Amino acid sequence: MQTLLDVIRSILGAVAAKNNTLAFGDGFTL
Repeated sequence: MQTLLDVIRSILGAVAAKNNTLAFGDGFTL
């Protein structure tokens, strides 16, 4: 069962993968 934070990180990861101008994957940690 995923937590809300896991879902948010998954969404941010998908956005970062599609838009290289956003670097959430490198500096975003929860």
